[in-house]
Amino acid sequence: MAASRVLVVDDEPQVRDVLRDYLEGEGYEVREAETALGALYEVKQHRPAVVLLDLNMPGALRGEAVVGALRDEEVPVIVITADDDVELARRTLREGAFDFVRKPFDLRRVGELVGTAILFGRGGQN
Repeated sequence: MAASRVLVVDDEPQVRDVLRDYLEGEGYEVREAETALGALYEVKQHRPAVVLLDLNMPGALRGEAVVGALRDEEVPVIVITADDDVELARRTLREGAFDFVRKPFDLRRVGELVGTAILFGRGGQN
């Protein structure tokens, strides 16, 4: 059976590297994007089982808008952000995010959420 595919979206290369290394060590296939538009492209082209999405990225399209767009793709989204705004967390969950994690994050917790999202999320392909 093929490894489940996880898309890591963050404009910080170090964050993508840490998440990629950890998730690949856990047996996932990892793809990366550094922009919100890149995330949408990756989802259309490679159908990840789950998306780890940073909200605060540069560009015209913000991470928060991507959560809503991906709801239609039926791919679970785990939001990762350094922002402490509780209302922002609520908004992303209302928009359809599977869960919300603050930076700095615990890699084991992220791994647990990825596994749970794949098992109970809304779809995604392996």
